[in-house]
Amino acid sequence: MTAAQTARLLAVLTAAYPASKIRADQHTVALWQEMLGDLPEALVLAAAKRLIAISPYPPAIADVRRSAAEGLQEASGQPEADQAWTMLARAISRYGFYEGEAALRSLPEPVRRAAQRFGWRELCLSELDHQAVLRAQFIKTYEAERERERNNIRLPAQVQARLRALAQQGAKLSLKGGEADAGADAGSR
Repeated sequence: MTAAQTARLLAVLTAAYPASKIRADQHTVALWQEMLGDLPEALVLAAAKRLIAISPYPPAIADVRRSAAEGLQEASGQPEADQAWTMLARAISRYGFYEGEAALRSLPEPVRRAAQRFGWRELCLSELDHQAVLRAQFIKTYEAERERERNNIRLPAQVQARLRALAQQGAKLSLKGGEADAGADAGSR
């Protein structure tokens, strides 16, 4: 989103919530544009209007991003957890243990990721009397996968990039620290 598009969004929010403290001043526009700039204007406006329709309180940036993430998941046609389990059970029945790669390719992305977390072998070799437990565990895993996906959408792209850079930097620092500690230990022997 551009600064002009962000100013229009803030004007919509100000009109919807006239008593709020949301204003389209230079600093507010800059912050909202920085935090929402990686999302298409149409998605952000739809998310904001969705919030206007359901909430008497003006949204924060996080609310708009969450609403956008939820809207994207709904629009993508991702199956609900029960449907995901049914798809997985059919794939197990159709492809079996030996054609795991083909079975995983036949599943929608979030179902595939949840199945991979479980392990195809474990899914196929589970005993029938454990199916209810396996189903509950799979649904929990699938819902966690969908939540992870929503969280990725909620974080602005530049924040995700910065977090990845910090994580890599931290990993390098811990490796250097580990080498230094190992050297100190070797010298004290």
